[in-house]
Amino acid sequence: MPSPQALQFRATSFSWIRHDVDTNNLYLKAGFILLSLADVVARTVPEIRGAPEFKCIYPFDAWTTRIMSRGHFGCDFEGTGIGLPNPLDSWGSCDDLLKYNTSAQWDGHFRRDGEISYNQCSWNVDNPQGWRNMIASRKNFFGQSSWNEMMLHNFGNLNTEPQMREAVRLWVTAFFYQSHRAGSLADAQAFQRKLAATGKRVPILKLDFSAPAASRFQYIAADQVVYP
Repeated sequence: MPSPQALQFRATSFSWIRHDVDTNNLYLKAGFILLSLADVVARTVPEIRGAPEFKCIYPFDAWTTRIMSRGHFGCDFEGTGIGLPNPLDSWGSCDDLLKYNTSAQWDGHFRRDGEISYNQCSWNVDNPQGWRNMIASRKNFFGQSSWNEMMLHNFGNLNTEPQMREAVRLWVTAFFYQSHRAGSLADAQAFQRKLAATGKRVPILKLDFSAPAASRFQYIAADQVVYP
């Protein structure tokens, strides 16, 4: 289930990692990995209804759940409400409000605000240049070591517990644990048992940020408790 803050936002925080995105830690020591829309289309998963609706992405952790007056699913600045789009549209305060289009503009904004995490502006997830800017900006702030933050509309605004449980059951494709954090494997194994009780089995993957970028995820048979 989403946290009470995520229910208030109608959006939940996720992180996005790739081999060229410098990341060495995630917020939680264990968690789950979602199918992407491209995965769903490619696999033609029959029971999937709808699609994950990501709204915006921040280069670093934006502390969204601590600033509860952010508008548009946590993508706006605190309390502005200026120029917000149709409630269902993806939107970023960098490009859609401030009209930024380069990583240099984002970097200048962040520096002027003292590199305070919750003063970041967000990029619209439907803007390919925004993604490139996010990746570029992460390489320009060596003092920042946090994960990035993406806001996901709560599975089509499914805000009741039975609906959310069903959505998560359908969309989860794997669990992960961060190998450098104590107790992480036990948490992932508990998640795997709970999901298996619903009739769906997915693997646990070891996530090692100290490994080469191309081999950070590893499947280890001994880590599994109900799979394969």
